[in-house]
Amino acid sequence: MFTKIFETAASELNYIPLSIELSLTSVPTLPVAYHPDCLQIVCPQQCGADQYWIPWTEQQGAWISPDGRSAEIVVTENTRDADFSRSMTIALANVIAGACLNLQRQVAIHANAVSIEGRAVAFAGHSGMGKSTLTAFCVNQGAGFITDDIVTVDSEGLVYPGNNRIKLFPHTGESLGLDTSYELDYKIHYNPVQLGVNVLQGPVPLGILYLLAESKGDNIYSEQVSPSQTVFNVLLHSYYASELIPNHPVLLNSYVRLVNQVQVRKLYYPRNFGLLPKVYEFLTKEVYRL
Repeated sequence: MFTKIFETAASELNYIPLSIELSLTSVPTLPVAYHPDCLQIVCPQQCGADQYWIPWTEQQGAWISPDGRSAEIVVTENTRDADFSRSMTIALANVIAGACLNLQRQVAIHANAVSIEGRAVAFAGHSGMGKSTLTAFCVNQGAGFITDDIVTVDSEGLVYPGNNRIKLFPHTGESLGLDTSYELDYKIHYNPVQLGVNVLQGPVPLGILYLLAESKGDNIYSEQVSPSQTVFNVLLHSYYASELIPNHPVLLNSYVRLVNQVQVRKLYYPRNFGLLPKVYEFLTKEVYRL
């Protein structure tokens, strides 16, 4: 079971553009999580620099090194096979990757990205806002698949390909006409190659970063985010960048550079599968005007 956890997480980390050394250890109990949804800065007595603790489940968490070059998944000794969730371990690996990338001064956003007209179009939003649904529909219409969950942007404004999978709830896959007979413990992980879509193999220049929002009625439109709110909104969808910047102020420069390089817009669209063709048409027109 411990091997499954390590191999699942290591497979995810293989797809990020920077190297992260991963290890796994078992302990009697996990550190106390004072803020269950937040990265915690900890300075153990035997350590001369801050370390970072990511609380995850009652059985799993992770330590991140101060420089973001290594991570240690921590699992309780009483964890059994029945407690193992592949989906939750993949999600933890994504959070580890995002935190490590930010500590290495890279922009890492909780978002999906597709390629339209040779430009990367990223969708950021809180869980349940439809990032993966919109991604799956776009690639089925001919857009190139770039990444799911982690959008990594370098100093040149290039988005790097991620893991070859799209995570969807069964009812979403069914609505999109996909096979939903897979075994799952949370979401179905579809391989874009098996769906017959175009999977990008190299970096793509980022054209637009959309912050997803639900519109009223059938309206589909976008608004430019005000300059005073742009960095704040992007940081809101990053992997712990807001918590890390006070101790790593140079990281803020990476996000300021990003919002100066690309358009950041708020996309309002209806949560209606039947209107996704119109949403895709709208996106294509906006990218064409860049």
